[in-house]
Amino acid sequence: MEHSFFEDFGVLSAKGESETYSATIEGALDLNSNWRMQVSGSWGRNRDYTFSHRISRTELAAALASSDPNTALNPFGPGTNPAVIEAIFSDQFAPGGTNRMIGGDVRADGSLFELPAGTVGVALGSEFRKYTLATDTTIGPIANPATDYNRNEREVVSAYAELLVPLVGGGNALPGIERLDLSLAARYDDYNDFGNTSNPKVGVTWEPFEGLSIRGSYGTSFRAPALSDIRAPGESNVVGTATDPLSPTGRSEGLTIRGGNPDLKPEEAETYTLGFAWTPVSFPDLSVDLSYFSIDYEQQIGSAWGAPVLQEDEIYADFLIRNPTDEQIQAVLNNGRPLSGGLLPATFDYIIDARTVNRGATSARGVDFQLGYDWPTESRGTFSLMANGTYFSRYDTQLTSTAPMLARAGTINYPLRFRSRVTLRWSLDNITAGLMLNYFDSYKDTREDPVDSIDAFTGIDGTASYAFGSSGFSVSLNISNLFDEAPPFINSTSGYDPGNASPYGRMVMLGVTKTFQ
Repeated sequence: MEHSFFEDFGVLSAKGESETYSATIEGALDLNSNWRMQVSGSWGRNRDYTFSHRISRTELAAALASSDPNTALNPFGPGTNPAVIEAIFSDQFAPGGTNRMIGGDVRADGSLFELPAGTVGVALGSEFRKYTLATDTTIGPIANPATDYNRNEREVVSAYAELLVPLVGGGNALPGIERLDLSLAARYDDYNDFGNTSNPKVGVTWEPFEGLSIRGSYGTSFRAPALSDIRAPGESNVVGTATDPLSPTGRSEGLTIRGGNPDLKPEEAETYTLGFAWTPVSFPDLSVDLSYFSIDYEQQIGSAWGAPVLQEDEIYADFLIRNPTDEQIQAVLNNGRPLSGGLLPATFDYIIDARTVNRGATSARGVDFQLGYDWPTESRGTFSLMANGTYFSRYDTQLTSTAPMLARAGTINYPLRFRSRVTLRWSLDNITAGLMLNYFDSYKDTREDPVDSIDAFTGIDGTASYAFGSSGFSVSLNISNLFDEAPPFINSTSGYDPGNASPYGRMVMLGVTKTFQ
């Protein structure tokens, strides 16, 4: 039989805390009339912690076996002793994680020599980063829990060079080629845990006439797995139910392995862009910027669980076991991860391995745009209106090297087809204020059967700041979700989609900044 504790215990909620601290110091030095050096150091710390009550299987079994009304659970109606309910929910699940980062950068840029079209510029730099992730997962009786600790570290040393070569312009400009610039860049990263990689980038900017520039670029990139991809806070075996088209009831009970994967490989990507920027000479307060992008990822890191896996079980066959045997179930229960979620059912309908993996490939195509207009006045300051956004014409994923490519744009857990932000800003002397409208397109929740449609969502943010003359001090007030709008509802434990919405209502942030020159 199924039983809900809602009437007895109420809403089963989780309490979370998040603390973030960061500091950055920067300095610059003019080496001579042509060269400038910049040095910076940064430090950051973030601590996330979540606590939630869990059912004590020991106390539940005792309450079900008891015939004493004072100590027994009545699953057929009200009347259970509140002390019994409290004892049943006396277990906890409390994952936490602390991220730390310390780093430094050195950069020098200047000019090398003159060409007929202009000055050849160069930038050279080096970076160092050290990342640390310490996780702690506490589970078991609140009075005497057990905590699993883990710590991972990574050090990255990087070097890069950028070269800008003006080919046409100034003294050798041609009809239809006002300017032609070539940019070359290369980056080298050395990871203490993932080896090293070199990635180039080349770009061309062509200005056929004043006010219009057309650009294109090609490059490769490399991303090592985050420390949380390798070992995630709150790793566990989760007991739960999910929508299942093969179930007579529409839902199945199963066991999901959640966590990181120490055998992950780095992501690699190849990127092409083509775009233009236009500021009419006769209308210089207007600006238009449009850029097409094509990105192909290999070994992109991700995971999947729940209804999407069950609804596309042929594609997820490498990660799904239907009607598992007792030996397969026990192998999961004995893998060293704590057990969380609901009660153990009499039988499991499935096992899903939802640990992070390297997918086969991802192919993304789309357009980024930005439109801007400035309206200066003589005595009432300057008004600015800007709109920017991204449209995905394609976002296809391949889970494994043998699986088909599937269209995912505009579906849950993947990028929206369209999202944009419109900003209205006003500034006068030392005062700046603005309103930002954020639009998130509607999309499909493919975990549901039939597929559910999630409504488009619009939110408004506000900002204001004041600078105290030349003192370097400024204060700012930022308000996100100004009208305290709730995120669109999705049918999940949290009730919202963390990839496209925030559970937070109106948030007010006050900042103080001091600049030293």
